[in-house]
Amino acid sequence: MADRSRNGLPRGRDQKSAAEEPAASPALADSADSAHSNHGDAPDLRWRRGESIKSYLHEIGRMPMFAGKADEVRHAKAMEEAVAAFRMALLAVPAVLERFGDMRRLEEDARRHATELTIEHPDTDDDPPSFKKKKRSALHHNPKFQRMHQHAGRALRAIRVMRQAEAEHRTRHAHAVKTRWRNAAMALIRSGQLHRYEDLLLTEIERAADRAIALAALRSRRIAVRRELRELAASLGVPIREVPALIGDLREKRAQMQRLANQFAEANFRLVVSVARRYIGWSNISFGDLVQEGNLGLMKAVWRFEHRRGFKFSTYATWWIRQAITRAIADKSRLIRVPVHANEVLNRLMRMQRELDKEFGREPTEEELAQKLGMPLKIVRKLLRIQYETNVVSLNRPAGDDADTELGDFIPGEDGTAAEETLADRDLAAILDKNLKKLSPREERILRLRFGLQSGELADEPHTLEQIAEKFALTRERIRQIEAKALRRLRSFHRNKPRDLNPFLRQR
Repeated sequence: MADRSRNGLPRGRDQKSAAEEPAASPALADSADSAHSNHGDAPDLRWRRGESIKSYLHEIGRMPMFAGKADEVRHAKAMEEAVAAFRMALLAVPAVLERFGDMRRLEEDARRHATELTIEHPDTDDDPPSFKKKKRSALHHNPKFQRMHQHAGRALRAIRVMRQAEAEHRTRHAHAVKTRWRNAAMALIRSGQLHRYEDLLLTEIERAADRAIALAALRSRRIAVRRELRELAASLGVPIREVPALIGDLREKRAQMQRLANQFAEANFRLVVSVARRYIGWSNISFGDLVQEGNLGLMKAVWRFEHRRGFKFSTYATWWIRQAITRAIADKSRLIRVPVHANEVLNRLMRMQRELDKEFGREPTEEELAQKLGMPLKIVRKLLRIQYETNVVSLNRPAGDDADTELGDFIPGEDGTAAEETLADRDLAAILDKNLKKLSPREERILRLRFGLQSGELADEPHTLEQIAEKFALTRERIRQIEAKALRRLRSFHRNKPRDLNPFLRQR
């Protein structure tokens, strides 16, 4: 990545110097217009097909910016709280921690500890009521029984105290398990591993929850359905009746997190434009694509920004935007991709070639380049060949700002005829075919042979009057008369409907 300062943060300009550039002003939009796919629902950073980059710049120019550093910090704190709330809600699903192995170990420890502390005291008495009454009456006057009753009372009171102590211990142990779970969740969040998997985990939970809700709505008593419901409940780690509230809470917290991230990004779109302006002309990538690549870097900066370090967001985001743009130039500026390491050496070669061109007033030779760069001549020749073979332009590259036309649309066909002329010839041939069919069959055939008109085309060789006369076994004069009559009829058709042929007559 970019250079970093001693404390590990990227070095860059502060927000004032970066954001004060007139990135989204009308003047910038005019100059830019003339100069030239992590987290769910990102803001719509694209402009519609047919909409110019100028319109896009005016649109982001109307988006509100942060009022100052305090406003920026307030938004960053709100987003931080929303992210923490979503991740804690996600980790509250037992299946998530089980995925990492933490919750399963905690549950096993808690279950083993609770089992060791649990004392079962079954209260069973199968004697009938009449026998109980006689037994109590007989034992009531027995001194030995009275002493036993006193001892039993003391024992029961001791057992009652033990059970109360056991219940209190269970409660304390439950709090301990909850504390351990929270500590494990916070450790997982701080480790930075969760954000790479949270989208996948949420997708799996949503899929299982939606299936469980759909099956529960059927109210079916079929064994297969009930078995699948039990399996889904086990996979989620919560009862089926709690699934709708669980998934609703997750989606609500995630939507809130996305809204705050979108607001943070929209307030800094102008920063992307100001950075992308500096890379105009560096490659074949259009200014609009540079802005889009910068927007991707901006979104990465939004999710990774830490306001507690005291840096302004623009200082941090500028480096992410630059990295995204420069990486796009290295990876996408050539139709045939060149590896990054080879691209760096190739850029050195091109810079040296330009410097020697200015110094010598001519294009340097391969030997001179090899000597200046300190490279073997074989490597220099290989790099020049790569530069020549990969420096091609795609025919699908937009030819204008509106991206309605591509470069290939302006290349004529193999016969040298433009596409517009070919389409016009086809339209003219269709109109002529329609009018020729109004003539008699003999008149139509004579005109087609005379002027080289085949059905649907205009590419046949014309015949002379003598050649046509031989085909019809008529004299040359008779063929001429039939031709003249047929042409008069065609002219009458044109006078009746002049709009059919007028466009072609103006072009020719």
